[in-house]
Amino acid sequence: MNPLIFLRDIYRVQETDYIRTKADLVTLLDLEPLLDVPVRQLSLGQRMRCDLAAPLLHAPSVLFFDEPTIGLDAASKLAVRDFIKRLNQERGVTVILTTHDMDDIEALCTRMMVIGHGRILSDGNLEDLRARVTTKRRLIIDLVEENQSRGTRRLVVQGG
Repeated sequence: MNPLIFLRDIYRVQETDYIRTKADLVTLLDLEPLLDVPVRQLSLGQRMRCDLAAPLLHAPSVLFFDEPTIGLDAASKLAVRDFIKRLNQERGVTVILTTHDMDDIEALCTRMMVIGHGRILSDGNLEDLRARVTTKRRLIIDLVEENQSRGTRRLVVQGG
């Protein structure tokens, strides 16, 4: 069974809406050459593009993305970022993104929250966060001597 038809039925998308939305997504994500290719034969970037299409069939107002560009080559990362940005700007979709990729954050986010140990550590824009965090960097190197009984020496390097 075609996975998109299966999702259409799960989300109870009207046939006319399904046809229109599918055509838009196929064009937007350049999926035409992939529609009849078995999933196991798709590259990671191709699978990611297909994965982006599936939740959009029912035109949600909010989308959650967890590390959407992880493992992608540079060109695919740019394409996915552009797609997410266009969803937000052109269709008004609210995007909630979890990522460790600062390039994703800089390209996509106007507001960001930093969460650590279940607590919100920061809530604002990237510039505010950068202003609150020190500009100095600290590198700690643990040196282990050949004679383990002598212990570990620590060298701390600080720079600006």
